[in-house]
Amino acid sequence: MLSLIIKLVIILLLIIIYILVYKILKQNHINYFEPFISNIKGKVIRGSGLARLYGYRTANLYNTTNLECGIYNGKCQYGDVTVWSKGKSKIECHIHDFNKDIYGEELIITELQPVNNPIASHAHHCKIAKYFI
Repeated sequence: MLSLIIKLVIILLLIIIYILVYKILKQNHINYFEPFISNIKGKVIRGSGLARLYGYRTANLYNTTNLECGIYNGKCQYGDVTVWSKGKSKIECHIHDFNKDIYGEELIITELQPVNNPIASHAHHCKIAKYFI
């Protein structure tokens, strides 16, 4: 009987610790507990070339998912990727440490989640994405 009570107290303490850690992370805009937003894919198309002027090659694509306006990080078949979305189906993707021509190929992006920045809000990221796309 005593061991059952001890086990219940330990479980209760673990739940309390979990809740406290979760609240602290949420206050600091760290979303470790939120699920990935989406997986997206689309055919790589030619864009305006604006990002290339700044030294960043991007893969532009139309996807079937209307991704909410903002800046996201994820993974693709070529490595880590940063994605800019204007809130429509056209998105721009910068594949980190990658410099090959993939026009016409299907780009599959997984584990997509918004960039978390305690200084800049999601709305601010949306404005940045609209500027670049």
